[in-house]
Amino acid sequence: MTSDILNHLLASLDPTGERAGLTTAFRSYGEFVYRVLSSYGVDASARDDCVQEVFIVALRRWDNYDPKSSLRSWLYGISRKVASDYRRSRQRRRVREEDGLRPQTRPGAEDAVASLEAARFVHDFCQSLDDDLRDIFVAIELESLSAQETAQSLSVNVNTVYTRLRKVRKLFDRTIDARKQQDPHFQDPAIPPHAGAKNS
Repeated sequence: MTSDILNHLLASLDPTGERAGLTTAFRSYGEFVYRVLSSYGVDASARDDCVQEVFIVALRRWDNYDPKSSLRSWLYGISRKVASDYRRSRQRRRVREEDGLRPQTRPGAEDAVASLEAARFVHDFCQSLDDDLRDIFVAIELESLSAQETAQSLSVNVNTVYTRLRKVRKLFDRTIDARKQQDPHFQDPAIPPHAGAKNS
């Protein structure tokens, strides 16, 4: 999402500038929301609209936001819901749009192609998961939310988060191993360090 789109959105959501905290939060988390929507299968052509929807929902609920909670996990929860609504709507319409992750081969761009293939692999892996496991994988592995933030965002016990995290990590490792057997040149996707979560 470009900063111009975010600036226009913020001006339309808060034209008088009365909610400076809201505006600051949206500027800080716009790209985060965009990535979460992407991880949850929102097509590239629809992400800007869905980001706007997330912030409109957040604006409507702003007075109910509890500052004791992490703003990041609150926006993550809203983003997850907007993405779920989008996927249901897309499924009903049976529209298959390009998601912008297909590698385009150019001379001298082997690293870029490998990076796009890895992104496509992670995207496909996310889409193959049930909602419970996808929630954990996206929140912790892709967006580096802590286990506590993830539990808060999903309204589950933190021990449930750790159990699902162990399960999805094993599944991810097995999926990588299977892919390497098919393609020995396949490079492991770069996943951020396991911030804030137990590794057992």
